[in-house]
Amino acid sequence: MVLETWFSEFKISAHVPDPGVDAGQNPGPRWAHTFTALHELGEAYVLGGIRSAQNLSALDDSVWCLNLRTLRWEELAPQPETEEGVCARRAFHTTTRLSDYELVVFGGWTGAKDRDNSVFVFNALKKSWTVPQVQGRARPEPRQGHSAAKINAADIAVYGGWSGESFCDSLWILDTCSWTWTRVETLGVSPQLADHSCYMSDWWLLFNGGFSAEGENAMTHALDLVTKEWTEQQEGNDDALLDFALDRIAEVGQSEIRVGQYLIRLGGCDVSSGLYEDRNYSNVLEARRVQRVSEGASPSATGATSSGHDLVSGSDIKFGPVLVDLISPRAYHACVQASKYCVLCYGGRDKNSCFGDLWVVMLPEKIVLEQKEAAGSDPLAFDFDAVSKARVHPSLLRGPAKEERLIERQVARSQIADLVSDLRNSVADKDTSLKLERVNQRGKIEWLKEQIQSVEADLQMLHEYKESLDKNQWQETEAEEAAAEPQED
Repeated sequence: MVLETWFSEFKISAHVPDPGVDAGQNPGPRWAHTFTALHELGEAYVLGGIRSAQNLSALDDSVWCLNLRTLRWEELAPQPETEEGVCARRAFHTTTRLSDYELVVFGGWTGAKDRDNSVFVFNALKKSWTVPQVQGRARPEPRQGHSAAKINAADIAVYGGWSGESFCDSLWILDTCSWTWTRVETLGVSPQLADHSCYMSDWWLLFNGGFSAEGENAMTHALDLVTKEWTEQQEGNDDALLDFALDRIAEVGQSEIRVGQYLIRLGGCDVSSGLYEDRNYSNVLEARRVQRVSEGASPSATGATSSGHDLVSGSDIKFGPVLVDLISPRAYHACVQASKYCVLCYGGRDKNSCFGDLWVVMLPEKIVLEQKEAAGSDPLAFDFDAVSKARVHPSLLRGPAKEERLIERQVARSQIADLVSDLRNSVADKDTSLKLERVNQRGKIEWLKEQIQSVEADLQMLHEYKESLDKNQWQETEAEEAAAEPQED
């Protein structure tokens, strides 16, 4: 079942599973999972999560692959048990794209009040898991609700989370070449955050949302990866990195994804209660442009740090906020950019239930057009080439790209139809040839049978003739013997 409508400049459509028809054909309801795309392969993967809104121990260990070309799900084969447990049986973990075909999974909740600090690597080509041998004793403490971001070709940064006893405020770098952990000593006040979002912009790591012992986080925290200095800004200020106009009751478990020069944010909840069923959930959707502060402005006016590096700030260009009443209020869902035209959202939970629906959020035209510019200025934070070249389903495209894709599909279908027709004709010709050959073989068999019968008849005649000759010869012999005997007087 597909639902579709417009909200402000966003076009929202849904692929809502029918329990009576689609059972077993999709990942099903879940929350606190991850949803990560490998655009070069045209695939997106859902890993782990919790299958019940009431039972936190109902962990799921399945891995599902969404084919972005067909929008069809496929469940991968069960994973083998390792010393660290089943790779995908976890929630509140992170999954980071390492290469064109590899994903790195770290940490999370593994049930029975256990958190994890294991590292797993999923190979999408082989559809297999490996557990890298992490070198050295230094490694992050087990945690859940942390964030992770790839900061260069080989390094992944992990920050924050909840250890089960306290909020984590340390930054760790995982070197995926040597598989070693390094704790980064920073300057300034490190925020204690969990269930927050994280993204890269130039040499900055930016953290938004989440909560700590003091409640929801209303600040945007930025860490300069060059000087290791922390900077924070209150949302609502003129220089805020993210200045959402709507009342921000939902700071926790929201999805926030960078698309070019914009941040797309959907849903979330508050922490008015420690119980998930007592929280307030949101279905607000908004996009806001994030840009670098002008280098000519003074540090006090721009928020530039003492290192002289320009921080990024929110601009007046934004879309929304808008209440998307087509989507149920939710948090702990997962979003991924499927093409340069859209973002996909899967799963999540509210007070009483969790969801298993797939939402397609078509982006405003301005966001689509400015993505290439963002890739040129900030290639580490946004891989435009991979996204733009990804071959996806026509419903995930728009304008000329969609028309071209539809034409390609029609041409491909026509070519496939011609190929199938040729194969059928070839099979029919072969079948006709075989039938004729059978007829010929049957004729040959009948002729051989006749020849055999004729030979048998000839043999019988020869046998009878021989017997006749033998009989005549015997009679002549007797006659000669009788004539040779003397006659009595």
